[in-house]
Amino acid sequence: MDLATTTANDSEELSWVSKRWTADHVSHSSHSDELHALADFVEYNCPARDAMLVWVTDSESAMWSVNKGRCFESSGEVVLNRVLQRCDQYRLQIIALWVPRELNELAD
Repeated sequence: MDLATTTANDSEELSWVSKRWTADHVSHSSHSDELHALADFVEYNCPARDAMLVWVTDSESAMWSVNKGRCFESSGEVVLNRVLQRCDQYRLQIIALWVPRELNELAD
């Protein structure tokens, strides 16, 4: 999974994080996998506090889950709760934007 973030000082510079799934990772769905990438970012790489976090994704279902604050599938709900708890802790407002896969030049 590749995660792109802007630095906390509103700089134009981008930093990239690339990670592999751990050997014990169990994929329940591509939807929950997309949310895992977001959860990893807010738990380990997010420098922002008291801010709005804009997440751009090519997963329309994950975008709707983040914006509605709930998931249909239980595996996604568990991961989304981690994201929202961390956002509460860091006082982040989160909004997800969807870019169709064929137009998303930054994904994957």
